Amino acid sequence: MARRGGTAVTRPPQWPCPAPAAPAHGGSPARALPEGDGWLARAAGRARRAAAAWRAPPIARAVRAENLTSLDLAALCELYRAVADRASVPGDLVEVGCALGGSALVMAHARTPPARPLYVYDVFGMPPPPTGGDGPDAHARYATIAAGLSEGIGGGVYYGYVDGLLERVRETFLRHGVDPARDAVTFVPGMAQDTLPDRGPVAVAHVDCDRYASVRTCLERLAPRLAPGGVMIIDDYGS
Repeated sequence: MARRGGTAVTRPPQWPCPAPAAPAHGGSPARALPEGDGWLARAAGRARRAAAAWRAPPIARAVRAENLTSLDLAALCELYRAVADRASVPGDLVEVGCALGGSALVMAHARTPPARPLYVYDVFGMPPPPTGGDGPDAHARYATIAAGLSEGIGGGVYYGYVDGLLERVRETFLRHGVDPARDAVTFVPGMAQDTLPDRGPVAVAHVDCDRYASVRTCLERLAPRLAPGGVMIIDDYGS
């Protein structure tokens, strides 16, 4: 889901492919295929993923190759364009929930000018337990994590089990040409409820939290701060 200029909208499923154009002979535009169309819908999905891979900026392909994010290329491309297309929109860039730092790194590379402030909020460690606002799936997932049985992205170590996760994220940024101290990237450890301010304009906010309370905090504190033309992208919305 994305929030643009105060209006909540869902992410267009066809992105980054262009919208279907009307055929030259003047007939009706090609329709979007619903899930019920079986193999045709699956073929359309494969085509969209292939288009995303072809159009993806190098940094998006790099973080996918290194298993630094669970977002697919289409989502990373959308995030990159959201930042790059808002160079003239006033305000900071914000990510809440960065895990291994892959999506934040994509945002950092997409900035124009390069030194535009990027604030990255995360607990940088084991995620907090779910609360009453979270669904049964979140509680079951946390039980697996707490038992030490969770698998990481691409079969690697789950990020919550990584000692010194914040330093690892810093090293990842440096390895990919972004010096946080030089390039105005600020990492803010802690729960969003305790660290996220409610003042100052925001051009792009990327919210990838796994807890109801954290997402609600982001909506309450970030949505009112969106500058005209700004956008809030929320991953895992409704899951």
